[in-house]
Amino acid sequence: MDISPYDYRLAENIQTVQHIAIAKHVGCKLHMCHVSTAEAMDEVVRAKVEDGENARITCEVGPHHLYFSDFDYRVNPPIRKKEDVDFLIWCCLHDYVDAIATDHAPHTAEDKKNGSPGMVGLETAFGVCYTILVRDNGLPLEKLSRMMSASPAKIMGLNKGRIQPGYDGDFALVDTERVWVVDEKEFASKGKNSPFIGKELQGKVVRTIKGGVTTWKE
Repeated sequence: MDISPYDYRLAENIQTVQHIAIAKHVGCKLHMCHVSTAEAMDEVVRAKVEDGENARITCEVGPHHLYFSDFDYRVNPPIRKKEDVDFLIWCCLHDYVDAIATDHAPHTAEDKKNGSPGMVGLETAFGVCYTILVRDNGLPLEKLSRMMSASPAKIMGLNKGRIQPGYDGDFALVDTERVWVVDEKEFASKGKNSPFIGKELQGKVVRTIKGGVTTWKE
């Protein structure tokens, strides 16, 4: 039975418990995407603690679930309550969150008006996470970099996320002192749907390099 149409929160919590139990039973790796509730995150933390250094369960959170609370913007999973956001941030600070993923969904204005869930995530990801985690909560920049690069690459088995011999030359240059206001007219994405439009953030990507070649810069 799909509980999502009736209760998104209960659906996420039940699926988290179920997937962790099955993964532990068969001894496989499990990556939980878009964790958004305190209860679901608590189950992930419990599984990690029980397995210790041999933990085979990883998880990710989205920038919007670290920034917004009690906010009406259609996205799956939904924006949660402040207590959920506070716990997700605490878990980021204490190394229980492995990765940050945007769930980038560049819908057209018409699609969004008709109820399509999601938002443009790539344009604001670093600024949102730097503002909330580093500036406001004291997370070391090295940890944020790991959650947004090295750790996702490791989870997916990609030769990326580190600047050292043998790794792909993919990285971004950021200005951590830059304070900027999100303007959809400056998005490189064709999608412009974002609840961050008009928000003031600190920390901005100013150049991206892929395979040693600049692919975008201000």
